[in-house]
Amino acid sequence: MTSLTADQDRVAPIRSAGSGLIDLMFAAAAATLFFHAEISITLVQGFHVRAPLNAPLMILTSLLGLIGFAKRSSLAAAMSWSLAAFVTLHVVSAFRLGAVNGSRELTEALMVFAFAFSFGARYSRASIHRFYIFFLPMAAAIMFYNIGWHVSQGFYYMWKRLYNPKALFDLLPLLVAAWVLTRPKFPLVQAFVLMMMAGVIILLSGERKAYISFIIAIALMLNPKNAGSYLVPILAIILVYVGVRVSGSPYVLRQVQTLLATIGIGPMPDSLSSAERAWQIHLGLLFLRQNPLIGLGTNGFLILSQTLYSANDFSQIGIHGEALRVLVEDGFVGLAIYLFFVASSALQLFSPRLREGRTSGEQRVAVLWFLSLLVYTSFEGSNLLVMAMQYSMAFVGKINFGRDDRAPLRTGQEEALARSEVSFAGAQVRMA
Repeated sequence: MTSLTADQDRVAPIRSAGSGLIDLMFAAAAATLFFHAEISITLVQGFHVRAPLNAPLMILTSLLGLIGFAKRSSLAAAMSWSLAAFVTLHVVSAFRLGAVNGSRELTEALMVFAFAFSFGARYSRASIHRFYIFFLPMAAAIMFYNIGWHVSQGFYYMWKRLYNPKALFDLLPLLVAAWVLTRPKFPLVQAFVLMMMAGVIILLSGERKAYISFIIAIALMLNPKNAGSYLVPILAIILVYVGVRVSGSPYVLRQVQTLLATIGIGPMPDSLSSAERAWQIHLGLLFLRQNPLIGLGTNGFLILSQTLYSANDFSQIGIHGEALRVLVEDGFVGLAIYLFFVASSALQLFSPRLREGRTSGEQRVAVLWFLSLLVYTSFEGSNLLVMAMQYSMAFVGKINFGRDDRAPLRTGQEEALARSEVSFAGAQVRMA
């Protein structure tokens, strides 16, 4: 009986006195990613270092998170080896274009990897609910600041001129759905009101990726066991139709056409961003022919396009979409590693061991979180925020979406040892 009790004590979740502070630090560090603020320092002539202002907070939070987790569980159990392989590829590929380029990417990749790893490790056992409570008002404040800035400049829609803050429009369906789907009982009225508010904000923002996340969120809310959940999309369609008919606004009509094109109904309206992406795809595939196996090297697309096509305004914009970027800059070898990373991370969502104790609503939030990150990174240009979102995809399947802490994750050897100890303790009890 002693062995069984000892094992239970060893894996039982423990709330430390500083847990709330760590949750607040993680929320603040994540929120600061939605601002693009950095300092530039010249160490020696010709060698410049760019450092994001939130770097000290991210590093400190990562250290505290990893130290706290390592005291009670195995870091190896929380590690994503497919992500480690992808990060290694990213850094090695960067050094192919010089020491400065490689050192910069190495520094950023290590910092973001440590943050994503510590985040995944902590919330594999601590409830993500506490992080959510801290992060939600911060995200709301940043979003309303973004909207307020645009309105003050006379832009009453198309709130996309502040680059990083606009990403919260893409995550808005996730933030709303996470609140709705983790309620003990599906709150029909609350779900309808919140999703309608989110839909209006997304419509005015003009952020096309957010339409995809919004549609996925609506689909995941549908519950065969709750007929009331089907009223949300039905009422949404009715209100969209009424809104278009009443407003008569060309902008609203264009956004609705974009929304319909997203689900395969009608053509996608022409836009500057569509022209940019078409140019990037065309040029990227031309560059790929130079070295299809290992590509141009990390950041090679922007360097080469600025050198060869400096007269073209699009040459100042890095390649958008991680799958395309990896293919062009890391070749088919890199694309294979990237796809393995994405696939293995997605499969974690359905692992019986990791899903244990997760409700249907919590599982839907996990799927929506992963898909929201995948959609965003599939269409945006590479930067610190995209890197953080991409790396965190590796840990979504392990996150505890419940309200209570759970036992820490264990490696395969620890799991087998625990089972053998429990079996031995049970045999002792039967013999007694």
